[in-house]
Amino acid sequence: MSAVAARAPGSLTVVVFEGQSLNLRSSMLFGVDPWPYRLMAGRGLPWATVALDNASWTDLLTGTDAAAGQPSSTRLHPIAQVSSAAKKILVLCGGQTDLNGEGDSGTQVFADLVANAQAARTAGFTHVIATTIPGSSTYDSGEEIARNDHNTLLLADAGGDFDGVVDLTVTSLDTHNDTDFWDVIHLSAIGADKLADAADPVLDTVLAA
Repeated sequence: MSAVAARAPGSLTVVVFEGQSLNLRSSMLFGVDPWPYRLMAGRGLPWATVALDNASWTDLLTGTDAAAGQPSSTRLHPIAQVSSAAKKILVLCGGQTDLNGEGDSGTQVFADLVANAQAARTAGFTHVIATTIPGSSTYDSGEEIARNDHNTLLLADAGGDFDGVVDLTVTSLDTHNDTDFWDVIHLSAIGADKLADAADPVLDTVLAA
């Protein structure tokens, strides 16, 4: 776990980011701060990132893949369990490995995302935000179909599993073909700002709820 800011005594809110490497770093070529850092800058709120490189939602929840390390129950959930904050917000941003690492369907990826959200709520998180899966030049045609299917389900969210959804399908992040935003896998400074800008009003709404 890479905690970026320790919990402040008496804080009313804590924000935690979960997912894969997009949350941990922006482009290794550009060497810039990741998007959660940019989203939280200046907010004065305690926050942390527990994301893991190249880990699917199933890996993150169960820790069954050696690369994923500890499961959510020992890596993520204790933050909610020990925090005295009244509002504990989890931001889920991932799914790429589910698509082009495990070959899951969009329906399966969405179900695994929901499972992570439900387990987090049971552990004590009061609000859960999710982002759609951004585009990638590495997806084949089947993976792109699955990505779009997943995003459609998430944006509809008929089950009300999420308190907010960050829609990246309407931004330049929906494709990895623009080198101003990507180095194929990770975000440039412009791209990290773009994702933070998309998440900003969603987080604001949850904070004000």
